[in-house]
Amino acid sequence: MDSTDIVLDVDGERVPMNPFVQRIFIHTIEGMLRALDGIKSDPKDIHISIKKESER
Repeated sequence: MDSTDIVLDVDGERVPMNPFVQRIFIHTIEGMLRALDGIKSDPKDIHISIKKESER
């Protein structure tokens, strides 16, 4: 596998991930992307942002 950087920030705090957890994230996201039409087979830069509404 090529060198891959993955960063997880939750509410402004960096979440450290060991190599095993990084691989789980990377392979899961890449697998989901492969199922989508119109996505290149080997994307080089992937950004995902999730913002939840405040709980009422």
